[in-house]
Amino acid sequence: MGTSHKIQSALFFIPDISGYTKFINETEINHSTHIITELLEIIISSNILDLKVSEIEGDAVFSTD
Repeated sequence: MGTSHKIQSALFFIPDISGYTKFINETEINHSTHIITELLEIIISSNILDLKVSEIEGDAVFSTD
């Protein structure tokens, strides 16, 4: 077969908002969406390691180097 695979190290950094599910369930949707969006923007803009944002899922920001 002869397929070679390059092994590369990676750093996965997954910031997570504590109490997200409870907050979403107990807060009016218009307010919770706005607040969570702002919190995610703050997390992303605080990226001093210059990690690449791979995915945003719920309250988690998945980043790689």
